[in-house]
Amino acid sequence: MTDWDHIRKFRYTKDAPPQEWPEGVRAISLEGITLLGVNPRTNKLYWDGQELATRSASPTSSEA
Repeated sequence: MTDWDHIRKFRYTKDAPPQEWPEGVRAISLEGITLLGVNPRTNKLYWDGQELATRSASPTSSEA
């Protein structure tokens, strides 16, 4: 049985993130990856049960 409280407690790494990351952004631990989920019917992505905002990007004419 999964101990969700334990996973939530250790969802971030103890290491500092790279300096180029925006302030306040933390790296997810390997245990924390368990909090990511997907709805197979809609392909929507979730973090600890909350839907993440995603967007589809089409390549620009210079990228194609």
